[in-house]
Amino acid sequence: MTDKAPNLNATALIEQALTETTRLQSQAADPTASVWVSANAGTGKTHVLTQRVLRLLLTGTAPERILCLTYTKAAAAEMSKRVFDTLAGWIGLDDKALAATLTKLLDIQPSTREQNLARTLFTRAIETPGGFKVQTIHAFCERLLQRFPLEADVAPGFKILDDHLARTLISKAINDTLFEATQDRESPLGRALTATIRYAADDQFDTVLTDAIKHRELLSSLVRRGGDKSDPFDFASDLLRSTLSVRQFAQADGIRTELANVLDGPTLERLQDALSGGSKTDIEKASLLGLAANSADQHRIDTLAKFFLTQGREPRASLMTKAVRDANPDLDLKATNAQHRFATLDQELTGLDVVEATLALYRLADAVLNRYQSAKAARAALDFEDLIVKSANLLSGDDGAAWVLYKLDGGLDHILVDEAQDTAPAQWQVVANIAKEFFVDRGAGSKTGTRTVFAVGDEKQSIYSFQGARPELFARKGTEFKQLATDVGMPWHAKELTLSFRTVAPILAVVDSVFADHVATPGLSTKHDFVINHAVKRLGQAGLVEIWPTELPEPKQDSDAWSPLKETARSSPVVRLADRIATTIKGWIDSGEMLESEGRPIRAGDILILVRKREPFASTIVAALKEKKVPVAGADRIVLTNQIAVQDLLALGDFLTLPEDDLSLAAILKSPLFGLDDDHLLTLAHGRKGTLWQALLNAGKTVPTFAKPADMLKRWRKEADFLPPFEFYSAVLDKDGGRMKMLERLGPEAADGIDEFINLALTYDDQAPPSLTGFLGWLRADDRQIKRDMDQGRNEVRVLTVHGSKGLEAPIVFLPDTCAMKSGRTASGLLTIAGANLPSGLADLAVWPVKGSSHLPAIAAAKSALRDDELKELNRLLYVALTRARDRLYIAGFQSRDKLASGCWYDIVTRAIGGTLIGVEQGGRTVKRMEVDQTA
Repeated sequence: MTDKAPNLNATALIEQALTETTRLQSQAADPTASVWVSANAGTGKTHVLTQRVLRLLLTGTAPERILCLTYTKAAAAEMSKRVFDTLAGWIGLDDKALAATLTKLLDIQPSTREQNLARTLFTRAIETPGGFKVQTIHAFCERLLQRFPLEADVAPGFKILDDHLARTLISKAINDTLFEATQDRESPLGRALTATIRYAADDQFDTVLTDAIKHRELLSSLVRRGGDKSDPFDFASDLLRSTLSVRQFAQADGIRTELANVLDGPTLERLQDALSGGSKTDIEKASLLGLAANSADQHRIDTLAKFFLTQGREPRASLMTKAVRDANPDLDLKATNAQHRFATLDQELTGLDVVEATLALYRLADAVLNRYQSAKAARAALDFEDLIVKSANLLSGDDGAAWVLYKLDGGLDHILVDEAQDTAPAQWQVVANIAKEFFVDRGAGSKTGTRTVFAVGDEKQSIYSFQGARPELFARKGTEFKQLATDVGMPWHAKELTLSFRTVAPILAVVDSVFADHVATPGLSTKHDFVINHAVKRLGQAGLVEIWPTELPEPKQDSDAWSPLKETARSSPVVRLADRIATTIKGWIDSGEMLESEGRPIRAGDILILVRKREPFASTIVAALKEKKVPVAGADRIVLTNQIAVQDLLALGDFLTLPEDDLSLAAILKSPLFGLDDDHLLTLAHGRKGTLWQALLNAGKTVPTFAKPADMLKRWRKEADFLPPFEFYSAVLDKDGGRMKMLERLGPEAADGIDEFINLALTYDDQAPPSLTGFLGWLRADDRQIKRDMDQGRNEVRVLTVHGSKGLEAPIVFLPDTCAMKSGRTASGLLTIAGANLPSGLADLAVWPVKGSSHLPAIAAAKSALRDDELKELNRLLYVALTRARDRLYIAGFQSRDKLASGCWYDIVTRAIGGTLIGVEQGGRTVKRMEVDQTA
């Protein structure tokens, strides 16, 4: 595979596309117009943002009057770095070079004023009070609330809860709520707990309660609307009944009575007689009616249900054969009417169960949230959701909102929103409430007189619906802002960027083929006439898309019953695929295989391995790469207490607090802190009469190998009694050399776990009385995770999830996790019913779909919508995964069964491009390969 220089036609196409893209980028960066930009992956969204900020500064806009909102801290840091690097670079340019640079940026010859201003912008940007605002939406809301705490009804000087403390407070609130509920089972809270337990199966209680707590805004809204009723949940009850087609005052006993009497006695007797003279099926149904006639209450209802309904609780297609129906048309009509009535009542009874279960869950969740709010108030703290909700309320409420908007509006002239497709509705509300003032009074801005809104995004890359993002809002908000701008005669541009600067044509050809039919792969756009099309900057450069056969489970081969030792273990498909990928990468590095686009050998840092979810593949491929001695960065997210270095430090704490803990002492002695081996432990432990600690002390008196560990542990025991955990562990790791020993044995990746452990020790010392025992218990109370920054500067293979890959790219990308149909997210306990004739202000309603409620129309429709949304997001996730590669893309998979799941990523890709692939022998196995040199 070699690069080929583009021919004249290809060169002309590239130049034409570049000219058009440059024009679009220039219009998008126009500081005098509001702009809405839809951009494909790799089209330079950050470049356009940077250009716009620079041009705004060159018009004389003060840095503090520009607000740039990004989705992540990493994106904010990258954006800020690009701006400041450019401004700093302008200072050192001579007049000619600066004029050329500004001409390229402004698309016109710069004036003398603009050149002089350009040299001062770096200083102005770093010295201006408040500075250049490039921040996440949460960071902006935090600053907003700090500026207007009284208007927002928050405590001045509030703190932000970290994720762990928030989980701790919620856990305590749950425990306190459940304790209160169990003390008085006849109280509203006690009855709610009884009802919830009745409907919860196995461990579902924790799931549904946790999920209900996440719907805090819905619960708050329902309680507010029900405030004028005797029970604040009466409004929620009325709403749920209406949504689920349950009569307003219907009770379960009354519905059961109606169910039992849908057929009166004479009709039931006639129907039984008629069916008794029919076919075998009719006779069986007559027998059912006979049982119903002689039964009462619930048994009668159950028997009638078998007659009227299928096992799926749907009305039977026919209650009698044609012969019986023709002979008794009036009876058939009465039976059919009774069946319809029975089915309706049955649904109503099930709907009433859903109403009761959901209301009980609402009540428990509301009590938990009230306690959680009180705990936060006692600490003068807010969590991340509070930042958005409080800011949205501050900017939209009547009390003080006008004043806040006046003060804030006077300080901002331009809002830029990056990754706009991932902005949630509440976040859009914050942006919209600020920006709408821009279109009310055109003269209220700074001396430039121009105030603009800019957003850039890509619906195809909206993969954060679990965080509230709704891709359809990107286009909808663009339409709304366009209307505001045109109503007052302000310039408005809507632009689309399609030219990819990142990826070669063969890979983008695969992407276009996969998503060519938006009916087959829905979700990439809300437009009905949407056609995906990527223009290519790197036209003429070779690329590779390779599809490997999926790894299948090996058939089980049992050995003879009398020769069990001859039975060989089956290798897992996951392990085999991981070994194959690791072997391939190792072969590239050892053989010096060239990366044609860079003109150099492939390095480990060129490779990105993306999975839908971390297990089971991420840890397996990391282990396989380490076994092959291939540099690998490890997982992008790790559980702290699963790290060996952290486990050693915890074991040290366990021993120091309880010297009789032989197992912890043995672990410490074998750890990098002391480096003893099994023979040393056998010498100490075998035949001892007391604890291992006593044996170590005795051996230390005569054996030099044991003297140093014994002396050091004696010193550490004394220090641990008096030093706070942070000071103690810092001394162990730094003063006594523990960190260096651990990194030498465990490798540099152990540093992340050690650093986080020390940070948490400092956090604990700040919020609790210093105690080693308390610290160990506090640390183990939660599965703390470390989010590792997978930057592209280190020469290591990166393994991360597709969600975590947003904003990253690599020359070579492997997609090994392509045979499952789920996105990897945990299923929610509650079900969202949207647009169910809800009152104004309520976008959706969360209900608990208890067992047996799937046949309810509202529940069935909501589940169908959820499946559709899952499929759409899975398609968008695939788009993100495919477009991370610059030069090579390898698609593989491992199956848990022999048959490939239809509609999985592997199936979608192979069906979309299968006709263009050729068979190639590689390593003794046939693979499907698409290797294209684009020369025209």
